[in-house]
Amino acid sequence: MPSTRSLLAALALAALAPAQAQATPPAIQAIRDNYAAVNAQIAAGQYRKSVVEGRACGDFYETRTRWKDGRGVLRRYQTVTDGTTYAGDTRFTTEFWFDAAGRRDFVLMKRRSTPSERAGDYELRVYYNDAGAVIRTLSQPQLPQEEIRTLLTAIDGDWNARSSPISGCGD
Repeated sequence: MPSTRSLLAALALAALAPAQAQATPPAIQAIRDNYAAVNAQIAAGQYRKSVVEGRACGDFYETRTRWKDGRGVLRRYQTVTDGTTYAGDTRFTTEFWFDAAGRRDFVLMKRRSTPSERAGDYELRVYYNDAGAVIRTLSQPQLPQEEIRTLLTAIDGDWNARSSPISGCGD
C-alpha cells in the first residue's frame, strides 16, 4: 500500500501537469513583459506625456493621451470616449502598447457603462506579432468571433484617427 507521502507527491505532480501544458508562449510573455515595463516607466515619469481633448459627437467627449520615450518613440497611446446615451453613461477606452521599435504590441479595449447597461460591457485583449498580425485575442465575457472582428476594425479606426483633430459626428 502506498504511503501518504507518495500519494501526496503523486497528486502534486498531477496538479502541475496541466499548468505546464498551458505554459505561456514566449511571444505572449514578451508582450506582457513589455506591457509591465512601459507601465512602470510611465509611473516613474520616464516618458513624455501629451494630452488632446475635445467634443467627439453629441454628448461624447474624447481624450487622447500619448506617452513617448526619451528617443521620441511612441510607447503607449490611449483614447477615452465618455458620453451619455438614452440608456445612461458610457465609457469606451482603447489603449495601445508599443515595443521599443514602435511596433504595436498589445491593445486593451473596454466598454463600461451605467449599471442598467452592464450587459453590454466587455474587455478585449489583442496581442500582435512584430509584423502587426493578430496572434491572440481574449475577451471577457467571451465574445463571438464576428463581434471580435468588428471590434478589431474599431481598434484600427481609433489608431487611424490618432492624428486627426477631435471633431463632432464626422465634421
